[in-house]
Amino acid sequence: MNGDPEVEKAVLGAALLEYRGLSAMLRILSAESFHDSRHVAIAAAIKSLHVKGSSVDILTVTQELARRDLLKDIGGASYVSSLTNAVSSSANVEHHCRIVAEQHAMRSLSRTALDISQDAMHASDPFDALQKAQTSIAGIFDRLTSGIDNSANAADRLGDLLDTSPRHPGYSTGIYELDRVMPVEAALPYIVAGRPGIGKSIMSCVTAWHLTLYGESLLFSPEMTLRQVQARILAMESGVPYSLILARRMDQQQYADVEACAARIASRLQLLTIDETPGITPEQVHARASRFRKETGAPGFVLDHLHKMSTGDRRIDKDETPRVSQCMEGLTRVCKDTGMFGIIMCQLNRQVESRPDRRPRLADLKQTGRIEEDAAGVVLLYREGYYQPTQPWEDTLELAVAKNRDGACDVVTCKCVPALSRIS
Repeated sequence: MNGDPEVEKAVLGAALLEYRGLSAMLRILSAESFHDSRHVAIAAAIKSLHVKGSSVDILTVTQELARRDLLKDIGGASYVSSLTNAVSSSANVEHHCRIVAEQHAMRSLSRTALDISQDAMHASDPFDALQKAQTSIAGIFDRLTSGIDNSANAADRLGDLLDTSPRHPGYSTGIYELDRVMPVEAALPYIVAGRPGIGKSIMSCVTAWHLTLYGESLLFSPEMTLRQVQARILAMESGVPYSLILARRMDQQQYADVEACAARIASRLQLLTIDETPGITPEQVHARASRFRKETGAPGFVLDHLHKMSTGDRRIDKDETPRVSQCMEGLTRVCKDTGMFGIIMCQLNRQVESRPDRRPRLADLKQTGRIEEDAAGVVLLYREGYYQPTQPWEDTLELAVAKNRDGACDVVTCKCVPALSRIS
């Protein structure tokens, strides 16, 4: 689909006339969104001036184009000036920007379709081709929706804050003492961090399973396999140790208990969707969570865990710090765009083990300060029994709320039976 030159002119003219027009163009469009090569060059000049903090008007844009040796190519200063002739105000600029963005999306989709067709003919692995196609289409969708105006009047939905009825039960981790201190809110990411073996995977299964009490639930599991998640849930519900179920070393009575349990919870198991894609990217999470939200209305998702994700860019993925930072930034965007809360498991670094008191701190978050910066809440896990030579059957799990945007920080405790993947 070719661009509409008159609409593109209207957008650029509004950007040159008023700040409202400039703001809308910069928020919704990139220079590449324009189809006419002259408009691409002018939009790039406008963006460059804005980034440098310079004023944006006919004169400064003309000078910037001359500095780039592009003024003659776009038709001279007279063409830049002519863009404002047919624009009396920026009243309709957002509508015009959406038209330009949609036309750009259709052109991108057409090119992507050709690339997908070529990959389908030559790819050796169909799953790689499908993943590449999904990522490309998700990228187009993300660019198209990134500039949608999410502003609202401050009086909108004010009644929600004054509603004294109980909170929706879906907005919960399944650990009620924790929910009391750190209530989970929509569209925000929450981090649960701990050392390997402390209880992150147990926590992810407990929360994802808890959410099935109120509807469909989504668990991204780039670390655990489907069988491991199933075994944890069966252990939790049947009272037969997880390791025996997974290794199929149950005695006759245990087998009967697990079999009866599986039949009892079969319909509830169908409510839990498990995505075990290894090295899943934020773009894949975005596409799948968005689709899941639209189809089921699920309020949130669980991900175990952040450090097992990838960005999809091999250059970035070589270094763990930028990889984790970019993944965290991407998950924050997923929550914001979909309106879903995210309960995200995260690794702590080895510094915890070198201290006499091994209780974790915010500084122990592995690799990057981006995690602490973006998270609405951070919960640090600790079990004393983990550090004993023989781990006790029942242990006390400490959940330290180290960051809480919507309340106070505190430490709550609850009973934990690691062998049964249970948190009371």
